[in-house]
Amino acid sequence: MNTIDSLYQFNQTQLKANPLIKKEISVKPIFTEIAAKFDRHQEDDHVDFYAERIIPRMLSQEGPRAASADLTGDGLVDIFIGGANGKGGAIFIQNTSGGFVKKPQAAFVPFNEMEDVAAVFYDADKDGDMDLLVGAGGNHKLKSSGLLNHRLFLNDGKANFTYQPNAFPEFGFNTGVMVPLDFDEDGDMDVFVGARNTPLKYGVTPASAIYVNDGKGMYTDQTATIAPAFANLGMVTSASWGSVLGKTGNQLLVAGDYMYPIVFSFKGGKFVEEKTNLNNLFGWWQAIQVVDLNGDGLKDIVLGNMGKNGYLKPTQDAPVKLWMNDFDGNESLDKILTRTVNGKDVPVFLKAEMQEQIPLLKKENLNYEVYAKKSFQELFKPEAIEKATVKTFNICSSIIAWNKGGGQFEIQELPIEVQFSSLNAILPLDINGDQKIDLVMGGNLFGFMPQFGRLDANYGLVLMNNGNKQFKVVEDKVSGLAITGQVKDILLLPAKTSNQVLFIRNDDYPVLLKLNKD
Repeated sequence: MNTIDSLYQFNQTQLKANPLIKKEISVKPIFTEIAAKFDRHQEDDHVDFYAERIIPRMLSQEGPRAASADLTGDGLVDIFIGGANGKGGAIFIQNTSGGFVKKPQAAFVPFNEMEDVAAVFYDADKDGDMDLLVGAGGNHKLKSSGLLNHRLFLNDGKANFTYQPNAFPEFGFNTGVMVPLDFDEDGDMDVFVGARNTPLKYGVTPASAIYVNDGKGMYTDQTATIAPAFANLGMVTSASWGSVLGKTGNQLLVAGDYMYPIVFSFKGGKFVEEKTNLNNLFGWWQAIQVVDLNGDGLKDIVLGNMGKNGYLKPTQDAPVKLWMNDFDGNESLDKILTRTVNGKDVPVFLKAEMQEQIPLLKKENLNYEVYAKKSFQELFKPEAIEKATVKTFNICSSIIAWNKGGGQFEIQELPIEVQFSSLNAILPLDINGDQKIDLVMGGNLFGFMPQFGRLDANYGLVLMNNGNKQFKVVEDKVSGLAITGQVKDILLLPAKTSNQVLFIRNDDYPVLLKLNKD
């Protein structure tokens, strides 16, 4: 029996090893970061909330976007990475060792003041090489400035670009996405442009457009005649052209804020919305990928959303709503965000914030207790509410829509680790060579009002496709990903030695990673 105030001595060699302590096995990560000399994206200091008081998030930090293609005909994939206000975008040429070297472009310099929020390579003038189309944003440029216009740069086949003036008509909205598509099957590439938002007017629906190519890289806006619905689509963030419905031919899939995923077919000389069971999924959709994930010959849809870790957690039964009208009669548009509490629409913002925008509320609600007990319908006159434009946000989960054919989809939430933050970028990739498409993902959004916090819990994700509609999230130490910041785009860059993946980040350097072979 041991007693107190005694000295006990132990010899380590006499102690038995603890069988529960296992030696950690070294695991080769899927990705390894590679040193690269890319320019840093540097966001300007514009703050949306100074111009619009009670909006949930800033839309001035949507860039940069990037694009990849073989620009010189040497079989190696090169890159364009968009720039921020005052910085300008850049072309990077891949060398035989898999590195990238910046190639200056005099044609880009006059447009350095424009913020690059959309970019795509395609053959615009049918000369066999990849041209560059860039879209602008920033949320504080106006149509009259010309700083929101689309820019088409023609390639000479050696990655020397020339600006094509007046290739596109004037544009007055922040761009969300650009999709080349030969919808009329005449052999040249037309372009769909999804508009992100109306500058300085959060929630006001911008006008998206369809541009028709004359075969030489000059475009006319034919939205009014062949796609009138595009003028009122919504706040578009993403789009894809491909076979979504399992029918012959392709469809245009479009999604964005306060939108459900919309599928359009071109038939009878017009873009017509197809009926699907996606029409009640009003998200703040940030990304789309259309890919056959289960090998059944039907393209499934991966949709990136805000995730379930944010301040607002809308559901089908308890949606968030954006109400827009002149509620106080001062001839200016008010935008009021509500959420559902006990079946009632309740303003998201506090009394002090609301009365800065609508002073009338201060007089009619002298203290916080009175304000706190009122629903949105009790704060404003019925006639003002009846005339309001209402937008809905009723799903925050990132999902897979499994294609069953005929416009019917089975909705499955992505694993919980994906829901910890927003999902902004999705790269389909067969990582382990098992003929199943895996998913590489990036996210995070910082530009919310302070009381909303920030979404920053995504450090890059790898989801392995186990078949049977099951995806497993790979542990960080196995994936090799540790991507901080706001990921806006992910590019696959095939190289001679191994495939590489590039994560594009807002207000930070891109991160280049090598896909390790087994």
